[in-house]
Amino acid sequence: PLAADALAGTPCRYVDMPLSMARFGEVEQTWWSFSFSPVIDQNGVIAGVFCITNETTQHVLDHHALRDSERKRLELIDKLVRQERQQTARLKQRTLELNTFWEMSPDPLAILDFNGMFLRVNPAWTVILGRTEQELVGSSIMTLLHPDDVGNTRSALKHTVNQVLPLFENRYQHVDGTYHWFGWTAAPGNGIIFALGKHLTHEKQRIEALHIAEEALRQSQKMEAVGQLTGGLAHDFNNLLMGVTGNMELLLSRIRQERFTELDRYINAALEGSRRAASLTHRLLAFSRRQTLAPKATDVDVLIAGMDELIRRTVGPAIDMQVVASRGLWSTLVDPHQLENSLLNLCLNARDAMPDGGRLLIQTANRQLNASAATQYELPPGRYVELSVTDTGTGMAKEVIDRAFDPFFTTKPTGMGTGLGLSMIYGFARQSGGGVRIGSTLGEGSRI
Repeated sequence: PLAADALAGTPCRYVDMPLSMARFGEVEQTWWSFSFSPVIDQNGVIAGVFCITNETTQHVLDHHALRDSERKRLELIDKLVRQERQQTARLKQRTLELNTFWEMSPDPLAILDFNGMFLRVNPAWTVILGRTEQELVGSSIMTLLHPDDVGNTRSALKHTVNQVLPLFENRYQHVDGTYHWFGWTAAPGNGIIFALGKHLTHEKQRIEALHIAEEALRQSQKMEAVGQLTGGLAHDFNNLLMGVTGNMELLLSRIRQERFTELDRYINAALEGSRRAASLTHRLLAFSRRQTLAPKATDVDVLIAGMDELIRRTVGPAIDMQVVASRGLWSTLVDPHQLENSLLNLCLNARDAMPDGGRLLIQTANRQLNASAATQYELPPGRYVELSVTDTGTGMAKEVIDRAFDPFFTTKPTGMGTGLGLSMIYGFARQSGGGVRIGSTLGEGSRI
């Protein structure tokens, strides 16, 4: 068609015409540009066509590559724009969530500089301490701290410059002047500190109330034992007083009769009786004294020896009491006063289980518990000191053993016990890193 147009006298041009061309034994896709012009002879007649052609394959390929590149660039830009919009939306949503959390959190949140200046606080500060954000921002946490907490809080701030601060506690002053406990964890970031707090005042008050109640319960249990002690010792104490007064009366009688020989015998006898009475009184007072749990290295055999007379007098002459000490017994970390209380309660229980008399055996032993044996006591393997009290009394049925450590459970008649003895002993043993086991056969006796 181009040549025909040129022969008809119309110059024409075609740019980047695609042509399949066989070159080097293969068919290639090529592109060419053509220009056809008529050739006029001297008579003004078209005698032919003048054709100019050049290959534009590389130009077309470059143009296609540029077009594809531009398309890909636009697609990439569009993708990036969509991603940015999505990220902006996510950031907006996350900011909304964080702001909502910040505003609604019942726990105090704060952003500080490394000097402890408030940069931002959440509304929980107002709820807990009565202090507004306007009051706090720009002020130092040091102005609100309990004086005893200033030093360790400064150390905590220095610690947080380079690493996360684990749980840390201090006290802040309420607008009414009272101090409230807080627990904190904090982390550094971009030259500031992010701090998350927990209001601990009520929790600490509950813990303190629990400690007071536990101490009162221990003291109540001890005084119950003291009551039984005094009942058992009253007769012995009266006998000792009669011995003192009797010897003093004999002494007075001999003086009146002017018989001055052997006076020292009556004096020494009276003194011995008074010393024994004083010793009993001292032991009773020491046992009943209110003391908090204070573990220390204790020789259990020495402790038992110190209580020997007290226990014998308490259980009475109808009970054959024996103490078998272990040679080379290890020291153990335990509160000796609570151990005395526990031992006495076990002996009183044994006495009550033998109303017609019987045998009471107190033994100590070193025990190396392997994994299997330790599991029975719910303890880790290791070295332990065992203290056992065995009686030949009525024993316990399985259902009684199963409930023996339950608070307020008792098989004694109403008014004869609180049911707290074994539960207190169990709690004391667990708190001291030990355990309690009961072995008993109904009608044959028990070993604890």
